[in-house]
Amino acid sequence: MTRSSQLSPTQRLASSRIQLEIEQNGRSGTATVRDASPRDLLITSQMALAVETPLLFRMEAGFPLTTIEFSGTVHWMNKATIPIEFGIALKANAPPELLLNTSGSISRELRYRCRVSGEILIPGQTKPVPALAINYSRAGCCLMSETELRSGTEVFFIFRNPKHLHRVRLRVRWSSSNNHQFLMGCQNSSRTNNWSMADFDVTKNLAANP
Repeated sequence: MTRSSQLSPTQRLASSRIQLEIEQNGRSGTATVRDASPRDLLITSQMALAVETPLLFRMEAGFPLTTIEFSGTVHWMNKATIPIEFGIALKANAPPELLLNTSGSISRELRYRCRVSGEILIPGQTKPVPALAINYSRAGCCLMSETELRSGTEVFFIFRNPKHLHRVRLRVRWSSSNNHQFLMGCQNSSRTNNWSMADFDVTKNLAANP
């Protein structure tokens, strides 16, 4: 992220919906920020962007106006919306001017809807149970299964995409009943196994509507 001048965190944009300029392989366009957290954005844009697409963003803030640049990569999209929604993983922390003008915070993680089928394996047990991941964030995911797991239980969520078998270690943080199914909020137990979407083979299995 580059900055042409140092801005005070209290300097805000006039608009509640921040408009960004986008540059991608010589193409340019605009995007509207719908939500933000320190390392993730949810944007809408008329541009045709594919998963794995690296982007350069520009925004203006401060008085006098200063151009701020930062970069990120598309890891999620929802084609059911008009304009299309895109999830962006940033390479560095978002500019404070951006967070101050959205509902983003320094602690909250953005969640992205998905539909990833897999199995839950409890350490010490040999028989896994079917499960479905219905959203993910950098910090964890929400699993749906016919089997309820207690808060604090450590499990492995195992799923396959066309190229790899993934084994993500999670700790159950909460559980609730939903029409004969159980929803379980899970947190990553290992920093090396997370849902930051660095593995784009995973994101190609994601669907907009679980």
